[in-house]
Amino acid sequence: MTAEILILSLFILFAGGILPGVLMGISLIGVGTFISWKKGYGAATRFSIDQMWQNFKRAILALGTPVIILGGILFGIFTATESAAVAIVYALFIGMFVYKKIKIKDLPRLFRDGAITSSIVMFIIATASIFSWITTIEDIPASIAGTLLGMTKNPVILLLIINLMLLIAGIFVETTAALILLVPMITAMVSTLGIDMVQLGVIVVTNLAIGMLTPPMGICLDCVRFHFRRQPGCHQQAYFAIFSGVAD
Repeated sequence: MTAEILILSLFILFAGGILPGVLMGISLIGVGTFISWKKGYGAATRFSIDQMWQNFKRAILALGTPVIILGGILFGIFTATESAAVAIVYALFIGMFVYKKIKIKDLPRLFRDGAITSSIVMFIIATASIFSWITTIEDIPASIAGTLLGMTKNPVILLLIINLMLLIAGIFVETTAALILLVPMITAMVSTLGIDMVQLGVIVVTNLAIGMLTPPMGICLDCVRFHFRRQPGCHQQAYFAIFSGVAD
């Protein structure tokens, strides 16, 4: 959706996000390693290249799922929604007929859990849509744009402010609503300052993705919490350590 709003090639936007993604991954590895060292977590077995290769061979078919999702979107075979549906069918087939970990009797439970998880996301989106409607009626995005341009014409300072604004918006507003509300406004602001649209697209996606993991909205966080049957708020202390790594 970000690529469509900014009128960018999806492939170029993906390519632009590789370096930020790698840096975020390294930061998360660093935070995870530090927490493991601090709390005394350790591996049950010693690391082995041989064992890693064996595990990789066993998982090769399962690893086809993200390939289907990303490859299908990048090469224009299907949309993001269609790729998710195709990936589910593929994963179900692999789980039932190759790994044989999913039985027919497991399907009702899996479908029920999937429906509950989807309903959690839909309720969050519905609630966020009310907030989006209010901001549109009150013409808040245009007011923010005017205020920001009145504050500075420096591209670097403006980008820092946009980063902060998107981060805050992602925390309180559902991602799709934030894209529709804020991206056209931001595009109009930065087009006169010589800021590259690919850079802007990566900034938008990165900040709103962090918002999807951040309470109180935290759609991804709620889905994971439900999957592991944890109570609300149980993750708060651990989350802020992870957040510091992602935000850095």
